[in-house]
Amino acid sequence: MREHEREFARDDAFEALLAQSVDELPPEEIVADVTPWRRAMERVLFGLALCMVTLNFWCLNYLLPAIGTVLLLLGFRALRRENPWFGGCFVCAVLRAACVFPSLILNTTILPGDACRSAAAAVSAALMLALLLCFWQGLRAVQRKAGLPAQGGGAGALLLIAGKFVPYVHKRIVSWRDPFADTSAAGYQIVQSLYSIGSGGFLGLGLGQSRQKYLYLPEEHNDYIFSIVCEELGYVGAVAILILFALLICRGYWIAAHSPDRYSFLVGVGITTLLSIQVFLNIAVVTNLIPCTGISLPFFSFGGTALAIQLAEMGVVLSVSRQMPPG
Repeated sequence: MREHEREFARDDAFEALLAQSVDELPPEEIVADVTPWRRAMERVLFGLALCMVTLNFWCLNYLLPAIGTVLLLLGFRALRRENPWFGGCFVCAVLRAACVFPSLILNTTILPGDACRSAAAAVSAALMLALLLCFWQGLRAVQRKAGLPAQGGGAGALLLIAGKFVPYVHKRIVSWRDPFADTSAAGYQIVQSLYSIGSGGFLGLGLGQSRQKYLYLPEEHNDYIFSIVCEELGYVGAVAILILFALLICRGYWIAAHSPDRYSFLVGVGITTLLSIQVFLNIAVVTNLIPCTGISLPFFSFGGTALAIQLAEMGVVLSVSRQMPPG
């Protein structure tokens, strides 16, 4: 009886924390004692990732789905009483485990059963789809309980949980929303980056004449190299670099679209998409469009290994272009 009372007290305290949505981070011991979300959500997310990864060596194509299924069971077991949708996720996880493990046994033995394997794969896929739909609706229910707008979807609930109960995520989101509120600690790097971009003006201070790179802007040679480029070359130089990146990305997609076979098409699209996403994320971080994350700028940021890999990727794209039919 006392255990149930303590459980209800923890649930009430957790709901109170969500309802308050305070800017201050609650103490670590309170977070660990009050909310089941941190450990359970880590298990669920890792479980989903492992169930969707396919690595066909060292028997990982059998081990990873099994580990992911166990993590899903453990995660949704802790969340099943939060709302009916998470309860549905737990039911789907149990049914999927009852389907996955026998199919793994069939796949790792010489017993005949192609029809059973196909049926088990189809049922497992349907249960995973049902689990994802229930998971999304469960996050929306948490979002409504927290008072967030309905159009935010499950991502809003995940952002709320991470932004409140994971310390480094909370710090980065707060500094992203208002970097000038703490210019000496959490917001220091992005503030110095914005100073660097703004001081460049239209034509810049001149190549090699940056002042922010002298121990003002951290990681000026790596993640924040674009800020130094803006300071030295100005608006004109920054736009010129963006145009060059745009031309390179468009050319990569054009080569992929005119490739002779499907494999070359997928390779060209994959490499070009990887490059374009990396460019976007780096520039979005240095201009404070998105929260800070460690993404380097291709061909500009310091690092021999990264540069060698990027040049090798461009060599692969050029190899695809050499296989294009003439004309």
